[in-house]
Amino acid sequence: MESENTDIKKRAISLDSLRAVGNTITDAGKYALFLALVLIGIWFVGRIFAAFSHNTVFEPILTYCMALSVWILLGVFVFGAAIHCAPQLIPYLRRRNVLISWVFFGLLGAAILYVIQGYRVASMGLFAIMSGLTEPARQSFFQLFKFFPVTPMLPINLVAAKAMGLGLEIDSLMPFVWSSSYILMCFVWSLVYGALLLRMQGGKFLKVVHLALSLAGLIIMMTLKSLSIFTEEQLIFLQMGALILFFLQVLLTYSSLRVAARGKNEDMEETDPIPLPPTAFKVALFLLLILPILADLQNQFVLVSNSRPILQELASDQSKDQAQYVTVTQISIHSGPAVGDDVVGILPKGTLVHVFEKKYGWVCIGVNSWVSSKFLSPAQTG
Repeated sequence: MESENTDIKKRAISLDSLRAVGNTITDAGKYALFLALVLIGIWFVGRIFAAFSHNTVFEPILTYCMALSVWILLGVFVFGAAIHCAPQLIPYLRRRNVLISWVFFGLLGAAILYVIQGYRVASMGLFAIMSGLTEPARQSFFQLFKFFPVTPMLPINLVAAKAMGLGLEIDSLMPFVWSSSYILMCFVWSLVYGALLLRMQGGKFLKVVHLALSLAGLIIMMTLKSLSIFTEEQLIFLQMGALILFFLQVLLTYSSLRVAARGKNEDMEETDPIPLPPTAFKVALFLLLILPILADLQNQFVLVSNSRPILQELASDQSKDQAQYVTVTQISIHSGPAVGDDVVGILPKGTLVHVFEKKYGWVCIGVNSWVSSKFLSPAQTG
């Protein structure tokens, strides 16, 4: 009997220890998220300064360290959140609504992973728009319309480009713009599905807004289609409107499923909280604010990482018969002699380079490595 009591006490101590470890990891995850958000905010402010001043704020080594720190901190947060939610969620998995809400959240996560490359392209384009760099901005629009037309950042980029007075080269985008009939069908679907959403629980105000926007879009489409007066720019912005409505539909559906999983009305007494996925507002905030900044940070992280072998090659280059120059600021390395060519790396200020070829105001410093000559100064010899 005493031995059984001893075993029970040992099991209780072990469970208490596991709970303590789990709580510690959960708390660490919360602090890690806070620190990651602070770093993301600092990065965002620095990039705004860099865009409008056209000067480098974060040197490559600092960019590398910040990006690595952010991803490590976010990893700690995700691990802590999983440790916290898993034990609480298991007893509720038999409830169909709770399971469906988590499954839908998982599908959202998969969709985010699918469009993450589109976010990276959009973030580069948005930074180019703010910096007044016309050619990279147009290149990003071309890539978005061709490869990532459902990226939620695309409408934001279009509005920003219009506000900054940036020409879109509409003729190059039109092969990837939907036909008027297809856009009309999207608005019809939005109106029908919006009526269904209105019957579901939660978010009545936003659902009414979604329904009103769907109706307005449908009326505009039917009016223009009956008069046959579509312009190319109108088609582009109407397509963006349809995408915004689709984005709203996904979030409102997710919100309704989450409300159904919560399983209580406003007039019911508060019960123990059910472990549910994040709210639709948090998901929208992440998709429209946090993820674009993360994508921009990841872009710079990849460029800095890709620059290492290029810098090592430059450092080991013993060419004496080539003209030597020094970078006067941090500059981008392109795959060809044009702003529209892919950016393959970054050169820090003060880097010594050898010029192998000159073309159109650009110089070749290695295989598929070109930089603008206006950011180079002859190296001091002797």
